Amino acid sequence: VERLKDAGTAAVVMPCVGMLPPTLLDYALKNGADGVFITGCREGDCFQRFGNRWTDARVSGKREPHMLKRTPKEKVVVFWGSKSEFSELSETVKDYRTGLTEGAES
Repeated sequence: VERLKDAGTAAVVMPCVGMLPPTLLDYALKNGADGVFITGCREGDCFQRFGNRWTDARVSGKREPHMLKRTPKEKVVVFWGSKSEFSELSETVKDYRTGLTEGAES
């Protein structure tokens, strides 16, 4: 994740994505972030067992604590992958950044 940082991208690293409080997504978007990109272990590879499953459920509103209803879901993207999929992750982040930039210009 640290390798994805640049002048316009911050990174928050946690031991497990399941520790991500959904209110942090709303906080980031309310305080200047154009979008939030969440990544973590590939499906089925979570060291903590259910981190990506719980995060998906929280973002979709199916598990407490869930993402706030006012948080624009279209600004939140989730990508599950392993270290060997860094190229795909990097390209997905790049495309997401481009989409955010183009959306802000229109």
